[in-house]
Order: sequence, then C-alpha cells, then structure tokens
Amino acid sequence: MTIHLRSASSLSTCILILACYCMAPLFSTTAAANGIDVQTLGITADGKTDITSAIQTALDSGKTDLYFPPGDYLLGPLKVPAESHLVFSKKARIQISPASFLYTEVVTNPDGKKYKATRRKPFFNVTGNRVSIEGLSYDLNTGSTDKNHFPVWVIVYAKGISDLTLRDIHITNTSPQERKRGERTRLQLAHVENSRNILLADSSAMRISDMIRTDYCANVTVRGNRMIGGSSMTVFANGSENLRHHDNWSRKVGYQCVWRGGSPDPSRKHPRVPHGTANLVYRDVPDAPPPANRPAHTNGVFDVLIQNNYAEYGTVLCWGNKGRQTIIDGNIARFMWDYSYGSEGGENLIFSNNISINSSVAGFMVMYWSEKVLITGNLVIVRHEPFDPALTKQKESAYFGQFVRLHHGPHNPEDKYGAGSVAITGNLFINELADRPSGISIEAGRDVLVSGNKIINGLVRKHDEINLVKESDANRDMDEFAAQRVFPKENGVAYRMLRYAGADASRVTVTGNEFILRQPGDKPAILIDGTVSRAFIKDNIIRKETTYLTFTDAQRENEKSPPRFMLYSENKAEDRELTCSTPATAIGIAPESTGMTLVQGNIIEGWVKSITAEAPKNTLSDTSHLSLLVTGNTTDGAITLPPPPPPPVQP
Repeated sequence: MTIHLRSASSLSTCILILACYCMAPLFSTTAAANGIDVQTLGITADGKTDITSAIQTALDSGKTDLYFPPGDYLLGPLKVPAESHLVFSKKARIQISPASFLYTEVVTNPDGKKYKATRRKPFFNVTGNRVSIEGLSYDLNTGSTDKNHFPVWVIVYAKGISDLTLRDIHITNTSPQERKRGERTRLQLAHVENSRNILLADSSAMRISDMIRTDYCANVTVRGNRMIGGSSMTVFANGSENLRHHDNWSRKVGYQCVWRGGSPDPSRKHPRVPHGTANLVYRDVPDAPPPANRPAHTNGVFDVLIQNNYAEYGTVLCWGNKGRQTIIDGNIARFMWDYSYGSEGGENLIFSNNISINSSVAGFMVMYWSEKVLITGNLVIVRHEPFDPALTKQKESAYFGQFVRLHHGPHNPEDKYGAGSVAITGNLFINELADRPSGISIEAGRDVLVSGNKIINGLVRKHDEINLVKESDANRDMDEFAAQRVFPKENGVAYRMLRYAGADASRVTVTGNEFILRQPGDKPAILIDGTVSRAFIKDNIIRKETTYLTFTDAQRENEKSPPRFMLYSENKAEDRELTCSTPATAIGIAPESTGMTLVQGNIIEGWVKSITAEAPKNTLSDTSHLSLLVTGNTTDGAITLPPPPPPPVQP
C-alpha cells in the first residue's frame, strides 16, 4: 500500500486510518475471546423476559462461548455442557424467577416412611469438562420473599467433571435475614464433588456459607479471593487431595480455610465415629466415591498447602481434621475468636513463618491424636493491638490468649491419644501486656520437644486434660485450665473441672530456649505438674528485663477482665488471679506421677526461688519417690528439692 501525503490535514487523516486499520484485529480478538454476544441471538436484556430456554438451547446446540453484555437478564437454572465459556459483563445484572429453582423430591426414611421434601436447583449445573464462568455478579437476596428468603442456595454445582475455572465472580447477600449457626441453609458459590482440576480465583463473597466446598476432589486451587462475613471461604472435604489455598483475604469469616477428613474424637461422638478410628484414614482415588460401608470419618484429606493468606476478626484462619501432609506457611491472622491456626487428628503437619496477633485461645492449636508436627519460624504476639469493636461482639480482653495449646478431649482405651513427635522450635513468642503472661500449654503431648524459642512474658507448662464433673465427685482437683465462666448447674448440682491424671504419660523436653520476663513479680517460666514419664529441662536461659513499653490505666484495667480460656495459672478456679504470680519460681516441678525429671545447665537470674520441686501427688502410685536430678544450674536464687523418700522397711 502506497500513501501520498499532500498536507498536514492529510497526515492526520492518514494516522487515523492507520490506527483504525491496526486496531481492528484487536477488537475482533477481544470479541472472540468473550464469545458470542447473547443479544445477537435475539435475547432481550430487559430483566422481564425469561431467557433461560433460549440460553439453554444455544448451549445445547454447541454455542458454548457466550458473552452477556451490559443489561438485565431474567434467568433460571442452566445446565452447562463441556467446553463452555460463559463471560458476564460487570454491568450484567441477573434477575430470577424463584419458582424455577424449586422442585419436590420424595424421600424415604430408614424406617420406610416417605415424605416430600422441597429442594433447590443450582444456578449453573456443570455437566462436562473444561468449563469456565467469569465476571458473574449476583445478590442472593434477589427474588426473596417472606416465605423464601434465599431462592438460590448454590451458584455453581459440578460432579464427576474436570477442569472447572471460576474467575472474577462476586456474590453478595443483602438480605436482612440473619442465618443462625446450625441451620440447614447452605449458601455456596460453588459445590464440587468427585472432580479434579478446580480453580476459584479473583472472586469475592459477602455473608454466605462457603465460597467453595469440594468433596472427593483433586487438584483444587483457591487464590486471590476476598470474603466478608460467613462461615468459610474454602471447605476441602471427604477424601479430597491436593489443595492450594493462597493469597486470600477475609474479615469476620468463621474459618477462612477448612479441611474435613473426619472426626478424630470417638470418645465424644461414638457410635457415629467408631472407636478405634482416631488415627485411621484411607486414601483412595478422589474422583470415585468411597465404599458404602466405610465410616465417613475415615475418609481423610491429603496434601494441603495454605499460604500467604490474611484474616481478621474471624474464628480461625485455617483449621481441619484428619489431614495428612499439611503445610501452613506465611499467613497473618489478627483477632481470632478461637485460635489462628490449628489441626485435629493430623499427621505430617508443618506450621511455619506465620504471624498470629491476639487469638483468644492460642496462636497454634493441635488437638486429639496428632503425629509428626513441626511448629517453626513463627511469630505469636499478644498485645494491646488497635482494636475495632464494630467488627466483633467480643470484648478486647477475650483476645489476650496464649501461644500454643496441645489439647485432647476425653480419652477412651480403644484409641490413640495426644500429640506425638512434636517439635516447637525456632519461634518468637511475645506477650506485650503489662501484667498478664501467655503460655505454651502441653495438655496432651505424648512426645514434645520445645527448643530454640525466644519467649517473652510467657511460660511452658505440662499438665493433664480435664473434664467437667459434678461437684459431688469429691476430693478431686479443681483444675486451673478451666474456662473463665460460671460452671453450669443441673438440678442445683454444681459442676467443676476434673483432671485426667494418668491419661497422658508424656515425654517432654524443654531445652535451649530463652525466657525473658518484663512483667512484675517472679512469674514461672517452666512448670511440670502433670502426668509425665520423662521431663528434661536443660540449657535454658531465664532472665528479667525492664520493659520499654508504657501502659495507660485503661489498658491495665482491660487486662483484669477474664480471658476466654486461661491455660497457665496455678491457682484454683475459685481464687484465681490473672497475673500468674504463683508459684513464684522460675522452674517448678510438681508432677502427678513418678517419672524421671532432669533439670540441668539452666541459667536463672532474678528469681527468689529459682527451682522448686515437690514429690509426686500419689495420683497413680503408692510410692512418693520422684526420680529427680538437678545439676549444673547457674542461679542467684534458692533451689528447693523434696526430701528423699524413707528407706524401705526391712522384713
């Protein structure tokens, strides 16, 4: 093409022509990427004309790349076949006919009785492979009535497919109807079963149950999403494997990420959770259903990676049960009403490089049977953090929790118990309160190493599990691990806490840590007063410093309000004070049972009582003999040991 220029105006005209000529392929490519404009198919976008049949006809005829430009679309449930690509403009508004989502199903009870149940169809029922849906915006309050608050429960449902992509989808719920915990309404962006290669990305939700739930799925990625209010962003359940949940943000969400492989707690849930299954899972092909006779609580979940997420004012950032191969890394959590990061019944579990600020119970929680657990490189902070009361119903003081809790409920002889092969190493645990410490509470640890940590205004304590019993069961210890609440009563009978002494003959090693006390008094650093078979306390540095922090009167008063749980105080529940001023010893040894205890090579500065040991409390044994070796410690305070046992009586 030859162009002859005769004037400046000709030059401008030429440039415009060339620009249009060069950009034409770009516009064509963009249109092709979005698919067929549905309005070119004769579809009316007035929000009054039901276009469901026309869209379904287009999809069934092979027109599977569809673009919904700006407009109002009245839609009902759709079946989305294989290789479909649905794209919605950000200005495409969706209206519905509520009745089109309802259907009736006859259900037969186990006793043979039948009844009719009202069900709801999903908005998009994905029936084939390689499907993507992008750009959809929808308010779950759309079409609501007084008798039908949420006509649509599930936006996208898929079963037995592969390669599903959900991107840039935004679900809100402006309904004034508050959903209560435990009700059967489950509002979900996506529910996927027996499928693989699933992606939910760059999407958002507000006040719904779950953004995505998967059952028996493989290769699931949830990334770059945002959620405010609701139960969970990700639920990864029932035999699913290979989850990557990363770079997400949430506020006021119960559990940003949950993996559900089954309950490891038969003692409280038998027979639904059979005895002998606390540590039992089966790994199968994830996109096939498990055997019909297998207990659902043995399905397990596998290969979970949770990384680089942020959560605030929720219950837990991430938690799950019966996971195998789980890595929780590089996350930040603030103001969690339970704990920041946790696991029930998990094996091969790593918590690394996470930050927890002000969690009610603990930064990290490990519950029930657990094996091969590494907690390393984390930062747990308890402090007067800027607090927004508009984002939670809880008091600020309730969030002044602990560092770590290893916990178990009631035990039963058929099952495995407690946490084993646990290493808590290389962490920074910092309490920046004026006069209330935090702790690492080892209540159910079969084999625990606490090594190489820096602990400021905190302690490590080994103790036993507890349960609530009637006060008529006299002569039992009131336990200091009790929740800070009025004990419930039944027919006027008071309840109190009972130790599970003897349930947990643990081995605990506390070595190479530095404990720094910047609070008043001689608060303890290490307490061994549970049921232990071995306790080695070696080469720790325990010292005092003057705090560099200043506190207002309001902050000091706030610390006097009771926490949700207190895992460190030695006082009995009826006269407990929150500053943990007793026992006033740096290292305290007062076990429930006989066993070997070594206290060696520790450096203790600033305590009047450096090391205090007592004889066992005869809970489990007729002998009061304690195998105790205290040697090579450097202290400037007293070392008090129990008197030697009397010599055996000669026949």
